[in-house]
Amino acid sequence: MVREACAFVAGAPGYERVYLHTNVDIPGAERFWRSLATEVWDARTTGEHGGFGTVHFEIPAPWALP
Repeated sequence: MVREACAFVAGAPGYERVYLHTNVDIPGAERFWRSLATEVWDARTTGEHGGFGTVHFEIPAPWALP
């Protein structure tokens, strides 16, 4: 699914990266995204309710995924 999203964005003008966020309280989610993307912002401790375990990631161009 990640490869498909990157392929779609690569074919669309004006995009420079795929930006995503995940709930790292879900088992395996943080490890999975760290294997593909770069952390942009750790929001776990922000927001009214403590950030909901959210960490933001991005995959910059070129779209070379492992």
